[in-house]
Amino acid sequence: MNSAKDLRVLLSEINQKKESDFSGIGIILYKSLSMLPIVSLKKIDQQIHLPIISKAEVIDFLANASRSSNKYHDGFHLLNEKLQLTHISQFVAPPIVPNLNLTTEYGSRYRTAIYSSTLPNVIACGVL
Repeated sequence: MNSAKDLRVLLSEINQKKESDFSGIGIILYKSLSMLPIVSLKKIDQQIHLPIISKAEVIDFLANASRSSNKYHDGFHLLNEKLQLTHISQFVAPPIVPNLNLTTEYGSRYRTAIYSSTLPNVIACGVL
């Protein structure tokens, strides 16, 4: 099973490849899609074949998708335990955790990642 450390390394590599019009990125590393409240924000173009398996191709795809000019820049992208990209541009609606002790004010992408990280089938979430 991969971990938050693996996701952190992947995010670091995406950060190194980002372009000047980088709009941010949210990634969820999951064990199972069961009980993961997601819905696609975009119709996926026919030339995109998921899952994307190669780590280098995942990094390239996500770095490019994170550009404000890319139609897939919004939402969260999902990786399975093998770090394969299985879903892109997903709206995620995790339940709000009422008594979560947050010491900093966060925006929507960060808060979604924090709440999503409490779901049982989520290994880790990351945001840049």
